Amino acid sequence: MSKQFSPSTIASGGTSTLTITIANTAPGAVNLTGIGLTDNLPSGVSIASPPNSSTTCGAGLVSTSIAAGITSVTLTGGSVSAGASCAISVNVTAP
Repeated sequence: MSKQFSPSTIASGGTSTLTITIANTAPGAVNLTGIGLTDNLPSGVSIASPPNSSTTCGAGLVSTSIAAGITSVTLTGGSVSAGASCAISVNVTAP
């Protein structure tokens, strides 16, 4: 799993896109289902308005509580095929 911000630095009041990538590419990987995770944002970073959250992790849902000011991102019910990767994206901001 990896986490990346684009742009990598957020100016005060600015916005960045957080992308969390889940790779299922290890030798002997099998299809994964029911993936869940909660990622706490760095200190001083929170969900932007609008959050523009999305995922490519199958039928997974990015937390419906994603709203401006929240400081974590949650995925439930995700899936990723063997040999593949999926991602969660959400806009974040700094005060």
